[in-house]
Amino acid sequence: MNNVIMKALLINTFQKEIRNKTLLFLFVLSLFLIILINQISVFFVSNPSVGQGFEWSHTKMSFLYEIISAWGGMLGFILGVSTIKSDMDCGVSQQIVAFPVRPAFYLANRLLGTWLIVNFYYIVTLVLALLVFAFSGDQLALSYKIFLSFGVFSLKILVCITLAALLSIHFSKVIAFVSSIVLFTIMNISNAHFAKEFAWSELGPFSVIGLLVHWLLPRVDTISGLSKNLLMDQNALMFNLYEGGHFLFSYAFLFWVTYLSLKSKDYQGGE
Repeated sequence: MNNVIMKALLINTFQKEIRNKTLLFLFVLSLFLIILINQISVFFVSNPSVGQGFEWSHTKMSFLYEIISAWGGMLGFILGVSTIKSDMDCGVSQQIVAFPVRPAFYLANRLLGTWLIVNFYYIVTLVLALLVFAFSGDQLALSYKIFLSFGVFSLKILVCITLAALLSIHFSKVIAFVSSIVLFTIMNISNAHFAKEFAWSELGPFSVIGLLVHWLLPRVDTISGLSKNLLMDQNALMFNLYEGGHFLFSYAFLFWVTYLSLKSKDYQGGE
């Protein structure tokens, strides 16, 4: 029974989110920027005196990561805001609760379906970019590290979606969208700052808040660093067991808070 319900929820999530025109808009914009970056690179390679001192193949991959990272995260926020909120606004969540679906199971499937959609966008954009670069004369280097980079980056997408879904339960879509970006930015800044050594005596009110964010929520800046280094074939940052364990526990905490928020809003008595 659970497998049938899970399949139905996932298919329903795909059908609901795939109609979002933002997917098409960001895809077209990404493709345009990829072609633009490639053409700029071709120009500088053809005119070495202008682009002297730059490794343009390395630079293109760096730009590629920044574009996909930005759009992937943005798409995670946009779809994450609507994945639960649209059900609440239309009364669908109350209909779903009439079936034997636990709130945690419902939430996990909604987040999973949205996560798969954004990951599909990420993969298609990455493959198209590599093909565009290959047609311009670059070597099409498909290595396992590219797929490792994608796997790590997908964790960041999952955090974006869950964070947006949590805030959308309490606020309107617009406020939740803006708030999730602001909070995500604070998470990045806190991770970058407290990943280095710091003195406890220098902690002020804002630093304490940043430290709590650094310890309680997933370290998205660390995830971004590892993903980019893998894509650029660098090994400067290793995702050790400590960071992996922290991500598991911190994301579990984020999911738990989202679950409690959802249950208090639309699943009262639904257990």
